[in-house]
Amino acid sequence: NTIKRNGDHLLAIIDDILDLSKIEAGKLEVKRVPCSPCRIVEAIVSLMSVRAEARGLSLTVEYDGAIPQTITTDSTRLRQILFNLVGNACKFTETGGVRIVVRLVETRFGADSLEFSVHDTGIGMTPEQAEQVFSPFMQVESSNSRRFGGTGLGLAISRRLAGMLGGDITATSVPGQGSTFVVTVDAGPLDGVKMLHAHQLAAAKRKEPSEAVQKRKVTLDCRILLVEDGPDNQRLISLIL
Repeated sequence: NTIKRNGDHLLAIIDDILDLSKIEAGKLEVKRVPCSPCRIVEAIVSLMSVRAEARGLSLTVEYDGAIPQTITTDSTRLRQILFNLVGNACKFTETGGVRIVVRLVETRFGADSLEFSVHDTGIGMTPEQAEQVFSPFMQVESSNSRRFGGTGLGLAISRRLAGMLGGDITATSVPGQGSTFVVTVDAGPLDGVKMLHAHQLAAAKRKEPSEAVQKRKVTLDCRILLVEDGPDNQRLISLIL
């Protein structure tokens, strides 16, 4: 367990450094395709709910006004941003909870953006600290690195990704009372896109579990050939299988 935990930590550091290097070198590409923002949010909540429950925290989602059924963006990068923000909110909150609010906003240029606000009741930050957290390898306090873990790269990467998706991330906070991180992304053209209201979003959410259960009922009546040329991976995979 110790080896696995530290191995996962090292992999996370490597992944973050690679992402940051790609972004700064202009090599990270975004692929804008139609996707459902509500499904992305619900997937994040599904993933993070276990962590929140383990800490005795509430994790809720609110949709403020009508939300487009689909937006045109890079769903993988948007999911990466939200996973980081919600993960941080859960990590730095010991009592209370985390709330995600989604709304459609109009930018000063007239384009539509989708805004995701992540509110927590955690340790909070001063205004100066709230701006510092977006710098690579920076954390609010050096003691937090030991207490909470992390590389100090997640928010720096998330802000750069948000910029590549036509938006930004801002933070407001009060020490001891919590923080709010707001990420906006360009929603893309919304002409002809169906707008979903609160009752429709609730109905769609109720339908998802039954559909997921149906998808899990799969019978595997085949053989699988796994080819691996690395001796260490051969031994590990053989042991697991």
